[in-house]
Amino acid sequence: FRRVLFRSPANLAGFDVSPGMLAKLKEKFPAAQTHIVTDNNFSTIEDYAYDVIISTLTVAHIENIEQALEAWCRILKYKGDIIITDFHPDALAFGGKRTFNHQKTQIAVRNFVHSTNTIREILLRNDFHLVSEDERKIDESVKHYYTEKNATLVYEKFKGFPIIYGMHFRRS
Repeated sequence: FRRVLFRSPANLAGFDVSPGMLAKLKEKFPAAQTHIVTDNNFSTIEDYAYDVIISTLTVAHIENIEQALEAWCRILKYKGDIIITDFHPDALAFGGKRTFNHQKTQIAVRNFVHSTNTIREILLRNDFHLVSEDERKIDESVKHYYTEKNATLVYEKFKGFPIIYGMHFRRS
């Protein structure tokens, strides 16, 4: 994301279901346009409106991923890019949870498991090609994070699992 901002985009738009997350975007980038997501269709957004869609930690929050990705394809310009990063579906399918703390309470967020193959197939069917793909596994290099969070049991359960993936697609 920082590399995109380094290129000084003419416009930046944020989409989220959370007004709080959009407010954080506005704090960092006051000129950003913000949009509350009310459905997967992005019906208030015109066709071919954006050059790049960057989706970070979003895909597993979407129940109907095909409908959402079809809408992303509609609002993305020809020769546009889609960059997706998220928790790996293998870890989520094995019981991984996304949590956050709110007022001293840990809250688990509902996840929908969408395989990277499903995402790839949907976008390939919509005239995209895969530019690059990467995944990161839980290994010794991240053990300190789990130790600091007093979560060594989680580390041991998921050691060797892919935890994060990234995919970059470009419309042909």
